[in-house]
Amino acid sequence: MAKQMKVKFEPQNIPDYLRAYALFKTADLDKTLRAYLKNEDVIVRAAAAELLGEQSSAKETVEALSTAFDKSITTDKNYNDAQFAILSALVKLDKAQAASSLNHALDAADFLVRRHAAQLVKQNDLTKDFPNIQNQIGIVKPYNSKTETKLGQILNTNADYIRAVSRKTAKAILTTDKGTFTIDLLPKDAPLTVDNFIKLAKARYFNGLAIHRVVPNFVMQDGDPRGDGNGGPGWQIRCELNMVEYERGAVGMALSGKDTGGSQWFVTHSPQPHLDGGYTVFGRVNESDMKIVDNLVRGDKILSVKIVEGNLPQKSTKGRKGK
Repeated sequence: MAKQMKVKFEPQNIPDYLRAYALFKTADLDKTLRAYLKNEDVIVRAAAAELLGEQSSAKETVEALSTAFDKSITTDKNYNDAQFAILSALVKLDKAQAASSLNHALDAADFLVRRHAAQLVKQNDLTKDFPNIQNQIGIVKPYNSKTETKLGQILNTNADYIRAVSRKTAKAILTTDKGTFTIDLLPKDAPLTVDNFIKLAKARYFNGLAIHRVVPNFVMQDGDPRGDGNGGPGWQIRCELNMVEYERGAVGMALSGKDTGGSQWFVTHSPQPHLDGGYTVFGRVNESDMKIVDNLVRGDKILSVKIVEGNLPQKSTKGRKGK
């Protein structure tokens, strides 16, 4: 195993490598996973922690997880994946030893980390040890630059809200390797989500990003700078669930949990009613342009995104009759 570990892996591939290696249940598995808790890549550390949560509660493992959590909450400013995974593993392996990390999490600037810690406390009958937990969760706080992170905080100013709710119509024209298609954005149904997408597009965030996920007859997904489904812009936006249905051509926000949207979005190839009410719909692609979307495969790139705003007619967002 020692010689195999010297093989060079891209960070995006290491989580899958670790999951495959864990299936063999080798004698050095715990030691190997603990070593990856020190990896520079946040998603690699998250994967290692998740797998360690399935192993024995050895003292060395619990201590390594505690140390990794303290480091993650201090240094990971753009992603909270490692904090979530490490905290879950700690509680699963040793509830008593997890108390310190839970308290640290409940004091985090990131509301999502505080909420996750509170959920773990409640799910594992630890509320008697955290009598002030409701106050510790608190509410989502306004962004404070001193925290050095934008995760789980209110980033929008009053001007942002006014601009978002005042926008009547907008569209995004996406040029890809396979041609151009247009997203008719729905600012009336998802004003903040549309505003976030426009902000990223105008910053050329999507330009050059490869489509990282295509599931035939389901979705085409993009917006991940990592290319492995785990990337984001360094902040998260709240969900804006609405009455727009996931018919063919619906454009939605990809999530890893409630209020975790950022930059990843998808277009549905076919009606997906099981997504209704679970993921924010913020745009539509018409049937003509869906021919371009249908031809996109994993690895194709979004070359540019042009935003057009103005006096544009917006299509009705009424649902299907009889549902």
